[in-house]
Amino acid sequence: ADRLSGGHGRDTFVYTSLRDGSDTITDFVPGTDRIDLSAVVALLRNTHGVTSADLIASGHIRLVDSAAGLQVRVDTDGSAGPAGALLLATLSGVHSSHIVASRDLIQ
Repeated sequence: ADRLSGGHGRDTFVYTSLRDGSDTITDFVPGTDRIDLSAVVALLRNTHGVTSADLIASGHIRLVDSAAGLQVRVDTDGSAGPAGALLLATLSGVHSSHIVASRDLIQ
């Protein structure tokens, strides 16, 4: 659980494991910064057998608004399964309406 700040310019915050979670990104700018979930997506596909092409629609990746900011969560069995979603990051001051998944998330 770290507080991360990329500073000015384009930043990519890379998540390589579900254990990387509970971070707070203090200065995420939608349309400029990105979150790289490609290693987490590979883990879901290789270890958990996830086959969905759209991991947000299937509930494997969830974008949840909270008082602290936008939470990026990963659910290993999607919205249909009993497992809970694990918190990877909270984007301070960001709302889900600001995020365009194809632009802001690397899957």
